[in-house]
Amino acid sequence: MVNKLIKVAFFVEGLTETIFIRSLLLNIFDSSKLEIECIRLFNTSKGEPTYSIFNDLAIMKVLIIDVEGDSKVLSGIKERENNFFNQSYKKIIGLRDMYSDEYKNLSKKKGADEKTNSLVISRTQSEINKMTHPNLIKLHFAIMEIEAWFLAMTDVLSKVDSRLTPNFIKNKLGFDILIIDPQFYFRKPSRDLEKVYALVGKTYDKTKSCLEGLMSKIQKEDFYNLYSSGKVSHYKNFFEDIKEGLEGYLIS
Repeated sequence: MVNKLIKVAFFVEGLTETIFIRSLLLNIFDSSKLEIECIRLFNTSKGEPTYSIFNDLAIMKVLIIDVEGDSKVLSGIKERENNFFNQSYKKIIGLRDMYSDEYKNLSKKKGADEKTNSLVISRTQSEINKMTHPNLIKLHFAIMEIEAWFLAMTDVLSKVDSRLTPNFIKNKLGFDILIIDPQFYFRKPSRDLEKVYALVGKTYDKTKSCLEGLMSKIQKEDFYNLYSSGKVSHYKNFFEDIKEGLEGYLIS
């Protein structure tokens, strides 16, 4: 009996999300059954391939599409949903930061603004509900940026540099990463992650080499520990959406 290929498409706003999802999938799913292709939409409907793992024995095929911009994630899905579902894709999952130019215009609060978060999420869901296959589409927000998820991985920071312990960071920067929930504490978490790196003379700059260096430190247990930590609830929702219906392919 030939297993039917399960196909899932991700639409993301940039390189950080692309590499994060790729790393997550390779850590929690059985890679012998997985095929991954990453493309960047660079002023072309076809896209530029940036990474691929082709597998003739794959049972699950994942396409990660970098649309290069937070505001383009929803429109990218809207323009292509029928094409993907006509090709028998099981679901489309979007991921973007909440922090954006639109957000800055809507809220001037220092940290995350729950009222504005809810407004943006509600507006986005309303647009999805108007699409042809709304029940097969989920768009997730990293609040305020995906770097909040990295800051919540306290063990990973010490893997980046052994000096980056919670006490060291607290003494130098004034926040306790063991206590705070980064998705609500920081307005722009990427800047705070830059400050953490700078404490030990390192640079967090979102370049491919920097991101891949960070992701190489994140292992299966780190993804699961974050999921069960009680923090960054939007990561938990995203993680559950990826696992839904695919439990049989998870690494035990």
